[in-house]
Amino acid sequence: MSFDYRAHRLHAAYSATLPLIVIAVLCGWAAYVMKDKGAWILIPIGIAIFYFVAQLKWLRSYLYQFRIFETQTYDWYSRNHPESVSAGKTVACFKCRSSKINLRNIMNGTYHRAHVCANCGSTLYFSAE
Repeated sequence: MSFDYRAHRLHAAYSATLPLIVIAVLCGWAAYVMKDKGAWILIPIGIAIFYFVAQLKWLRSYLYQFRIFETQTYDWYSRNHPESVSAGKTVACFKCRSSKINLRNIMNGTYHRAHVCANCGSTLYFSAE
């Protein structure tokens, strides 16, 4: 199982603009239809609700990412793929059986490293820096 952390972060960053525009347009339309000066308060309230929900969504994805990092460790890999770990703690890829493993620093404030197969590119497990 490979976790593409870069695509996950990009999707979370770019998925925030369209709902914000939709909420602003709908609140503006509601204020225009109601023809009430007090109805314009709906726009900042709608935007505040959107940002609150967006922050909860971001927090949920951030906690999911940490859960992946904390559970998919070397011990997890050796339990789930015992044929890929030798007695001398030499790790091989479970897909292509290559023993060439590279480390990738995950640079989004998590202080973890991804152990990635150099041959096929699949993520094997994560470790703390």
